[in-house]
Amino acid sequence: MPLTILTNDQVKSILENLTLAQLDGFQRNLSKALHEYSTDVKAVQDGTYHQPQRTSYGNPQTGATTLFMPSVGPAGMGVKVVTATGFVNAGAITAFRTALASSCLLRLRGTVQDIVVFGAGKQAYWHLRLALLQHGATVSRVTVINRSESTARQVLADLGAVAPEIRSREGWQPAVLDALTPDTVGYAGLLQTRLREADVIFAARRQGKTRLVVAVGSYTPDMRELPQELLLQSAKASQDDPIDGGAIIVDTLEGVLSEAGEIIHAKVGPSRLVELGEVVDLDQIPQGASLAEVRTKTEARAHWLRNGNVIYKSVGLGLMDLTAGGYLLQVANDIGLGTRVEDF
Repeated sequence: MPLTILTNDQVKSILENLTLAQLDGFQRNLSKALHEYSTDVKAVQDGTYHQPQRTSYGNPQTGATTLFMPSVGPAGMGVKVVTATGFVNAGAITAFRTALASSCLLRLRGTVQDIVVFGAGKQAYWHLRLALLQHGATVSRVTVINRSESTARQVLADLGAVAPEIRSREGWQPAVLDALTPDTVGYAGLLQTRLREADVIFAARRQGKTRLVVAVGSYTPDMRELPQELLLQSAKASQDDPIDGGAIIVDTLEGVLSEAGEIIHAKVGPSRLVELGEVVDLDQIPQGASLAEVRTKTEARAHWLRNGNVIYKSVGLGLMDLTAGGYLLQVANDIGLGTRVEDF
């Protein structure tokens, strides 16, 4: 069996130059794996899919925490950077695969106009990058809100460094890219104004605008990144409510119930949580289908995903690394990138 090795620069080269067709391939592979993981009970019971809980180790000298996320799936076995057919540097792909999962929901949205991101790391960059790749033609403004001005500006600089021809192709050249930090003159007032303009008002249901809220920052029972009122707004709604949906979408039910502090604190039970793989199965959508052709199991659910208030909470799943890494190797082999060892 041949083995492919990809360095961090090679991974970044592939991901930074993704076409919409290649993103579609990544999304379809991930959504298929998540759908089978969420719905194929036999495959989980016989070990075809096996997702042990993450293991965390802290270094008391440096204060650093290392997470190990193993995964078993039809494509093989992996622990973060290792797949069955190659070695992939995880520097870029870890943030990418988290944003990739979120992008499967973003793909279903009707029109995306305002994007507000809290934080300015690699997760922020890739969520923005994939959002602009899919909806760049309708996005009018992107705002990065962060404590550090330098890191917020760096995210915007990285977006600005995207080749002009790519920005033009994706349609977001006219979009306004700005940052808000405590160092910004009039920060408090500007923050409230910007959140109101983008309708990022977490505490109440608003008429007119709706939003997709993606929460990927907290992953322990003591961490919270969403207010309880926002969660309960969706969790307590009727399950055929086309606006609030009556559920919160999660990447892994078991993981969120044991690791997501805001879900645990709000006492949202499993009957009001639905796994991403249950609502997004892009493998059933014809190649090249428009957003208007995307359908799910019921019209009410389809309307909710397309036009309603949707909350997605992710704590991470090793299957995402395994699936995204495997498809990345396939793309690399198709374009002749990476070091290939035959008969490994």
